[in-house]
Amino acid sequence: MADEIISQEYLQTIFDYKDGQLYRKIKVNNQPPSFVGSKEKKGYLCVSINGKRYKVHRIIWFLQHNFWPKQIDHINGIKNDNRIENLREASSSQNNQNSKIRKDNISGVKGVSWHKHKQRWLAKIDVDKKRIQLGYFKSLKSAKSAITKARNKYHKEFANHS
Repeated sequence: MADEIISQEYLQTIFDYKDGQLYRKIKVNNQPPSFVGSKEKKGYLCVSINGKRYKVHRIIWFLQHNFWPKQIDHINGIKNDNRIENLREASSSQNNQNSKIRKDNISGVKGVSWHKHKQRWLAKIDVDKKRIQLGYFKSLKSAKSAITKARNKYHKEFANHS
């Protein structure tokens, strides 16, 4: 991973971390030290260091923990909330478990969709890269209850019921 080339000591010479924000210590283009990070297309804050783009939350993590994790999860799902207490190391699967409801979801319940042929609500959940069907339900309320219980059981602290 290219991130590993930069040392914690080097980052400490150019940045300060305070309350979820990264501040530049040195002047750039005659500008005084200031908050850094520009929002990218997916909503994460990024900064350039020596011509390479880095996500701000990864730099903050590295400054605090002195290692680059494969993935970092924003606990509250807000991609530019980079307070260290809102960041946690996660696997790809765990990061997906904490995702928000899809924009194309018509049920309003994550993991629940309408099955036209059976005329029932279908609840399903992904666990260890496998899809588990929890069943077909007459009511959306029953499907929601089943998916919530399953998420709590399998996803634990990464469960996101949005």
